[in-house]
Amino acid sequence: MSRPRKPTQLKVLQGSRVRSDREAASNAAQPTLAIPPCPNWLDAKSRKQWDKIAPQLVALGLLSVIDGDLFGAYAETSARYGDVCTKLEDIDTWIGKTPNGFMVQTALVSIRNTLQKQLISLGREFGLSPAARSSIKVDVAQGNLFGDDEFEEFNKQG
Repeated sequence: MSRPRKPTQLKVLQGSRVRSDREAASNAAQPTLAIPPCPNWLDAKSRKQWDKIAPQLVALGLLSVIDGDLFGAYAETSARYGDVCTKLEDIDTWIGKTPNGFMVQTALVSIRNTLQKQLISLGREFGLSPAARSSIKVDVAQGNLFGDDEFEEFNKQG
């Protein structure tokens, strides 16, 4: 299986060279950067994850209005992962016994592992892993260290 094609906007954020003869950023679809409507199929725990992470992704330019369902899947997977991890807090819940008396891992461990893989995979789509973030360059303008009013008042005094 080959590596998936990297979106042009991600190339621009990473500072990669975008060839004008192959894929100009102006020709690519550029949806509005805003928090998409929260899908109605999300439960309360998933919505909490949504509300926690979505504003930060929009601020970084990584979430747009058309990413609602995919980001909803991330929020739901994150909430389910938390639920399963809570159930697995005791080591005794990790191990079960077969009818023959053999010790095996419980289904919750398999579910946790599957959810963890899904969470990592979906998180990469939004730059939510250290490896994904390390390749994204975000232009952050330097803030005004002194408020405009304070500087003007200082100049008037001098």
